[in-house]
Amino acid sequence: MAAGRSRYQAFISYAHSDQEWAQWLQKELERFRVPRALRRGQPELPGRLFPVFRDQTELASSSNLSDSIVDALDRSERLVVVCSPKAAASKWVNEEIRLFRSRFPTRPVLCLLVEGSPDPASDECGFPPALLAAAEGEPRPEPLAADPREHADGKTGARYKLIAGMLGVGMDRLRQRDQQRRMRVFGAFGTAGFLLAGVMAVLAWNANRAQQEAELRRSQAEDLIEFMLVDLRDQLEPIGRLNILDSVGQQAMNYFQQLGSLGSEEERLSRAMALRQIGEVRVGQGKLDEAIEAFEDSRRLISGLTADVPGSPEYLFESGQSEFWVGYVHWERAQFEQALENMERYRDVSLELNRRWPGDADYRMELTYSDQNLAALYLELGDDEQALGYIRSAIANQRELVADHPGNGEYVLELANALSWLGSTFRVRRQLEPSLSAFSEAESYLSQLNRQEEDAFVTAALCDVKLMLASSALLIGEYAVSAGQFEEARDLYLELLSGDPSNALWQEGLARAHIGLGNSLVALGDAPGGSGNFTAAIEILQSLVEEDPSNVTFGVRLAQGQASLAHSLALKGDLAGASRHNDIATGMVSKWSADAAGGITGSFRLALAWDLIGAVEQSLGNPDSARRAWSRALAMLGDTQQDSLSSQALQARLLYRLGRVEEARVLEQEVIGSGLKYSGYLPHDGRTPL
Repeated sequence: MAAGRSRYQAFISYAHSDQEWAQWLQKELERFRVPRALRRGQPELPGRLFPVFRDQTELASSSNLSDSIVDALDRSERLVVVCSPKAAASKWVNEEIRLFRSRFPTRPVLCLLVEGSPDPASDECGFPPALLAAAEGEPRPEPLAADPREHADGKTGARYKLIAGMLGVGMDRLRQRDQQRRMRVFGAFGTAGFLLAGVMAVLAWNANRAQQEAELRRSQAEDLIEFMLVDLRDQLEPIGRLNILDSVGQQAMNYFQQLGSLGSEEERLSRAMALRQIGEVRVGQGKLDEAIEAFEDSRRLISGLTADVPGSPEYLFESGQSEFWVGYVHWERAQFEQALENMERYRDVSLELNRRWPGDADYRMELTYSDQNLAALYLELGDDEQALGYIRSAIANQRELVADHPGNGEYVLELANALSWLGSTFRVRRQLEPSLSAFSEAESYLSQLNRQEEDAFVTAALCDVKLMLASSALLIGEYAVSAGQFEEARDLYLELLSGDPSNALWQEGLARAHIGLGNSLVALGDAPGGSGNFTAAIEILQSLVEEDPSNVTFGVRLAQGQASLAHSLALKGDLAGASRHNDIATGMVSKWSADAAGGITGSFRLALAWDLIGAVEQSLGNPDSARRAWSRALAMLGDTQQDSLSSQALQARLLYRLGRVEEARVLEQEVIGSGLKYSGYLPHDGRTPL
């Protein structure tokens, strides 16, 4: 055997009829990142269970295990056996078990029972005889087995059970730490994380209701939480049935509110985390009113804990999460000043964590997240100088983490996210070339990660960057390129939604892709193609707004989509359809104009919508209505929009439309000098285009 640490974290032994299970197991083990919070107390634990050996050859004609198999067994820290009646009957599975045990009697042997019975006396026993063979004078071993079938542990439970056994840690502790790690990822709002949430609290509510004594209440809740994490999530996740959580989630909320601050520190922490997770479920469903209620209750519980135990990193960390989520809801509601207060407190917590525990990679990640959030908010508020400072801080921090931890995909993901925000900041500052460079670097990182592993968070981040690259290509007049990139983003979102159709954020992303593709096609002269994409976006956004009428982001995008559709219908000569959708757009834009005030993004989208509404009115022979719409668009932009390239371009377009030609030409020349060529914003030869 080679000197030093074994190369493989595990060797998977299986009958080739169980190949699909072996593939699933290898993927789950290799993609698992051991939470740093576990490794702080046990530095011998690996950061990842990578690589895992899985032989992909058939051995039917051979009389002995191949040299490569023997070598891989010698260099494996653990043996994991995929057990089934066919595995039990397999000569090679039994030989691999026998050889591994004979050479390394102290190394762990673990089992994944995928078919058959665990009973050795059963005719359908899934355990290979070599697994049950006892050494001379020793009792027959009882294999540590995980069962991924629905009636047993479920896939998630089986995964945690195996990994806990491989690492030699408690299953509950592993799951809790892994859950905490997963919830740190900013902007990752896939339902896989949300499904844990509402049901956790629900089942705890049902159990706790009958318990009067604190200790019994705690133990029963933990048992039911485990059941939820293992079984119910596995049943709900593939079918995207988040609606099932609605009623029970409210019951859980009521129960937690009745408890108040009662219970041990551990109970209150679990309760706060469950409430936060209920809120995340509701964010994923687009129910912001219900989400903020859960987040605020969670924050109150955590505030009490941090006051009682000020030196606890766990409580301090959770307080930062609470501030983030409350701020996020304010953000989605276009309540930017309130959001800024929460996000600044989130950063204060991140700084304090890094001050007290310097060098902790997880806490350094929190600082990256908080810097990114503040950069995005300051961009929304029109302060690109502040935004640039925060995003550069995030990038510098993240480049150090990537350098210190090569091969850590999570750190690479966040570096890509930070680069994406840098691209957005440069674009606002009218620096298109460095903007494209930042987006391109981000896409390079994300594309590589997406090829390496199946991770919805990575795919969603890649979608966002592709949207930014596509919109940048649109700005500089590369319409065919932008159309292709919008199509790529659309297809990726469709892939994501095929596994999680209820994810509101991915639905919104798909709508953005359709709107962008529609704009690109219109710019290419394909008005019918544009209309089809605008219609698709409207259908998505309409359902999102119906689900959560308080979400300003969804409402503004829907208004923009209706105006874009009306404009494209006018371009292709369907004046009746254009008039009908223009009336709808006018009502929507009027409704959302007050709510979106104060935020650059919402104001710009509504100004663009008013511009299109005016163009349609002009084409319908209503010049007075057109001028009123253009005047409202100009007012929506406001003085704070002057430094935004696209806003300047649209402002020039509006000034031309309103006959203020000299003012328009000054702005137009400045914009053209920065490289913007998109006909959807710029005037055409000083004329008033449709």
